[in-house]
Amino acid sequence: MLASAYNFAFVVFPLIVAKLMTIDPNYTFVEIFFSVCGFLGLALAIWLKVLDKEGDLDRREIDNIYTD
Repeated sequence: MLASAYNFAFVVFPLIVAKLMTIDPNYTFVEIFFSVCGFLGLALAIWLKVLDKEGDLDRREIDNIYTD
């Protein structure tokens, strides 16, 4: 699943950046695009941290492995 996300990003992001560079060759829109991507990543990380209040999103699987 992670590899498909990487492959999707490696295909789509250069296309978006190339299109933005044809619109504005001064990299302004490219900088805004990557800034928005960074802020969305930060918001997603904070959202996942809020959803994982007890801190056991991955711990249940690990605990099940060691108790079997």
